[in-house]
Amino acid sequence: MSPATYEVSMLSKNVIMKPKIVLILICSFFSKLFSSDIIAQPIDLSSESWKFQQGDSMAWATPQYDDADWQNIAVGMPWESALNIQYDGMAWYRRSVIVPQELQKAVKKNGSMVLKLGLIDDADETYFNGVKIGSNGKMPPESLSAWDVPRVYLVPMKLIKWDEPNVIAVRVSDWGGGGGMYSGEYVLEATTWKNKFKILIENAHTTNAFDLYEPVVIKAQLANSSDQKLEGTLICEIKDFMGHTLEKQSQEVKVLRGVVTKVTDFIFNIPQEGFYVSTFTFKDKKGYSIKEKKGFAIAPECVKPEPSRPLDFDAYWEKARAELAQIPPEFKLMPLPKWSTLAVDVYEVEMKSLGNVRVRGYYAQPKGKTGMAAVLHVQGYSSVMQPFDLDKNVAAFFLNIRGHGNSRDDINPGFPGFLLKGLDNKDTYIYRGAYMDCIRAVDFLCSRPEVDTNRIAVSGGSQGGALSIATASLDKRIKLCMPDVPFLSDFPNYFKIAHWPLEEFRHYISKTGKTWEDVYSVLNYIDIKNHAVNVTCPVIMAVGLFDDICPPPINFAAYNNLSSLEKEYHLYPQSGHSVPGSHHTLKMKWLYKHFGLLP
Repeated sequence: MSPATYEVSMLSKNVIMKPKIVLILICSFFSKLFSSDIIAQPIDLSSESWKFQQGDSMAWATPQYDDADWQNIAVGMPWESALNIQYDGMAWYRRSVIVPQELQKAVKKNGSMVLKLGLIDDADETYFNGVKIGSNGKMPPESLSAWDVPRVYLVPMKLIKWDEPNVIAVRVSDWGGGGGMYSGEYVLEATTWKNKFKILIENAHTTNAFDLYEPVVIKAQLANSSDQKLEGTLICEIKDFMGHTLEKQSQEVKVLRGVVTKVTDFIFNIPQEGFYVSTFTFKDKKGYSIKEKKGFAIAPECVKPEPSRPLDFDAYWEKARAELAQIPPEFKLMPLPKWSTLAVDVYEVEMKSLGNVRVRGYYAQPKGKTGMAAVLHVQGYSSVMQPFDLDKNVAAFFLNIRGHGNSRDDINPGFPGFLLKGLDNKDTYIYRGAYMDCIRAVDFLCSRPEVDTNRIAVSGGSQGGALSIATASLDKRIKLCMPDVPFLSDFPNYFKIAHWPLEEFRHYISKTGKTWEDVYSVLNYIDIKNHAVNVTCPVIMAVGLFDDICPPPINFAAYNNLSSLEKEYHLYPQSGHSVPGSHHTLKMKWLYKHFGLLP
């Protein structure tokens, strides 16, 4: 009997079977169909069963360690809010979880479980029963933040104890602002086809930027490494940066197990410059779905709002520089052996800036070198700058502007609060002093006999990106400018696109009776769109196309107003308010080339 005949015959027999037997068979069929989904319900880890301890010890990763005297802590909020503390540094989270024996069959199917820990600020290392299962970011002294990267780690089946406590330990480093496991989904669940199925997306242009009126071509593939064939619908939706859907296409697909499908082109016509997101959704026949997104730009060089420079813009900053020049810097250096290496000596630096405000930072001096190029590293909003990626050929100054890091002695408005400090007067606004802190840092580098004053660069991300552009605008001793996802740009449009920090300014206006015109009359002196006009040195800029903190339109509002004859940008289509670590390597190669350094 052929298989087809056999199926028909069995179906004919079922027609005349007793109702009870039919019901049993139907229940059995649906039980098998859905059993893995029912059994594999995720284990919720969002309760206050987490324990917390400041400090750092690798013994805390082991399941044998007794954490009974640790504090209880709720996840889903910064540790500052959860425990009413102010703390930057190393800390650990721990909790135990019992994985029921009845999950074993579902877990065995794919050989692992998935641990989701949401967003962690800044860097983490995660352990399951004492074994490291993953990490994101880099701990000090590298200090590479991954605050906006969802933590999703695979737990191999061999590490799991059934019907017994399993210990999850998360080592966290935070160097400014809120810290810890501050947002997200906290679950432990069996690995399913969704964890082994990927939507692969590539923009036709490797630069991720299309020309105006050119067809937008997005290439998609489906990769199925699960043990089942999947059928469903693949949907591609194009949205602008305000979230409006512009176009949508779909097609039915079948994906055999262990197969990567051929490339499919989705072609769209979008006759408007700007920044967009393509969202691909695969929905299978059971209603489950997964998504993948990629950003792209159309003619980003055309996104150029006019500067809003006050008539006395240049005079305002000349006055600030003149005031700074009247203040003796009083540079002080203190050796820091804990940060130093065999090739680089590190010092804490203290100096006086505008208003006699003490600011500090860290100076990394390669040993035995003279005539060196130097980089001024400036930091993101609310962060703490510490030495990172020490280079044996390039001197570096890691600055903490006023109100940040180890520069809080004289001015410390906190966060929130910093953005509004002195906003009622252009001569007292905090960023006037912060920009001068950067100029004073350039003074420090130029005071060092081992530094070549004709080879000084400035680099930073977010607020640091804005500080980089402002420093290059105000100080021609800066020969290279390297901003990433720059903040403080094109404020009127910025407040239309991004939610933060709009509410802080709205609250200020409501409380003080000021108007938006009053606010912009001060911010126009700070706006890097206006400073960009004065930047003439070479510039390399990085942009995250998913950035909703410093969106691409405000990045390019500054970039497209630069007077630099040599400038370039790099678009990262799957990055938010950060850029890949590879971009730092790219920047340093760019710096080495321009300053004539050998690798």
